[in-house]
Amino acid sequence: MLAALALAASTSINAVEVPEEPPVRADRDRGNICFGGFEHGKLIPVDDQIKEPFTQTTLFGCTVEGGVPTFLPDLKPKVADGVMS
Repeated sequence: MLAALALAASTSINAVEVPEEPPVRADRDRGNICFGGFEHGKLIPVDDQIKEPFTQTTLFGCTVEGGVPTFLPDLKPKVADGVMS
């Protein structure tokens, strides 16, 4: 009885599926640079992973510090929306 219970518990633990993260996509409405506020002039990475804190900020960090995220076309990604043209 105990072995059957342990087997049932181990199979239910292994059956849990972790959802995959959605692919990172460049969104024109998202913004890629912050204007105004404390984070003025800092770039906003597409995945919000800051590698250089003196030149980059997150979308949330920009709005919290009083800035406005803006999309600059000359900073658009090389492969927009994952489609090569």
